[in-house]
Amino acid sequence: MNNISANYMNELFNTISKGKNTFNYTDFENYYTTTIKEIQNGFHKIDLDQDGLVKLNDVNNYLTNLSIKTSGKDGQLRNGLETDKDYKIGYKDWENFLIFVPRHNNSRLETAFKIYSNVKEQESEHKEGVTQHFNTNSLKYFLAGGTAGVISRTCTAPFDRIKVFLIANDRTLYVSDVLRTIYKKAGLKGFYVGNGLSALKIFPESAIKFGSFELVKKIIFPHSYNNMKENPLGNYLCGGIAGCMAQLFVYPIDTIKYRMQCENVRFASYNSPQHNNLKKIVTEAYKQHGGIKAFYRGLPAGLAGMFPYAAIDLGTFNLLKNIASQYYFPEEYNDNEQLQQHHLPNMVLLPLGAISGSIGASIVYPVNLLRTRLQAQGTFAHPHRYNGFFDCCAKTVTREGVKGLYKGLLPNLVKVCPSVAISYFCYENFKRLLDLKN
Repeated sequence: MNNISANYMNELFNTISKGKNTFNYTDFENYYTTTIKEIQNGFHKIDLDQDGLVKLNDVNNYLTNLSIKTSGKDGQLRNGLETDKDYKIGYKDWENFLIFVPRHNNSRLETAFKIYSNVKEQESEHKEGVTQHFNTNSLKYFLAGGTAGVISRTCTAPFDRIKVFLIANDRTLYVSDVLRTIYKKAGLKGFYVGNGLSALKIFPESAIKFGSFELVKKIIFPHSYNNMKENPLGNYLCGGIAGCMAQLFVYPIDTIKYRMQCENVRFASYNSPQHNNLKKIVTEAYKQHGGIKAFYRGLPAGLAGMFPYAAIDLGTFNLLKNIASQYYFPEEYNDNEQLQQHHLPNMVLLPLGAISGSIGASIVYPVNLLRTRLQAQGTFAHPHRYNGFFDCCAKTVTREGVKGLYKGLLPNLVKVCPSVAISYFCYENFKRLLDLKN
């Protein structure tokens, strides 16, 4: 039931109960008797030729006399009446149509028409809103999200390089060992191996995640989209869906990036002609590891990990953002239009993003570790091979114990905290620059 219908239902209840919290049979009988007499009088007034049938023209003339126009789409009021082909209605159908309609200005028909007009207007606004959002504002959300993702990923690329090397290697290594190995073999540039591909991947991924998040909210929750404070679980659901949509789009790029980072780091330098290039890695993966499906290894695990991660990440950030807004703007918090004019300080946005990202990453880390190993299998850093997600899980636990499922968690959090913080920091500020709603 929409807000319009709910308001009229409350008004009808108050009319029958005469302002009390409940009503009994006598109250209802009194209402029914009075209402039937009023409907009968109204029917005879509108039925000008007194043939026992009200025509559409009779209704139009009656409403016109009340200074209500019924032209255009509003003239489709007849769709709410049980009429025959000539748009005629008998008394019994007329009575059934109006019996529970509140009476405004001594006319139930006027009330029925206003209810119908308001509902149609609301439906029209919803359809136009989704179309307008997708055609204009959604592009801005996509642009803001994609740009924020590229900036964030470039700033934290060295952390990602270390994390992937630790995940892929089944030997016990310390971060200091990885740092020395990478720097010795490739110098500072070694910490940015795969970053170009990461940027190519992160722009559409981040754009789809943030843009889809806003779009899915509007499609699934059209009446509460602009005020999701009252529907925090909706943010979690839409966040998970948006994350999966982004994952599906960029998964092959992700696989190639992981294979680049896990290939032989023993080559003399980053610029060595022996250094594995993108074309060679793609060709090798395609020919030696099963064709196109090689780029989608671990996809079910990826989606299984992405949905809760994105749901927790986006949902928790928006929840924390609402809590912070209530603290910083208590007077404007319940007025959504006023709240849109205020923005949280940047020093608040940074820790909110770090907290939400860290919680999500920690919870789904084992799934992401197994997915990464499935993607990187057969490379120098991870030469093992698997027959699927559960096989990978079993062999990992056998070789390294349960703690092996959390290998690289610390450097991952060291990377995730600033990465997500910077991402949300940039996204919120880009939204402000592009005049988008919070």
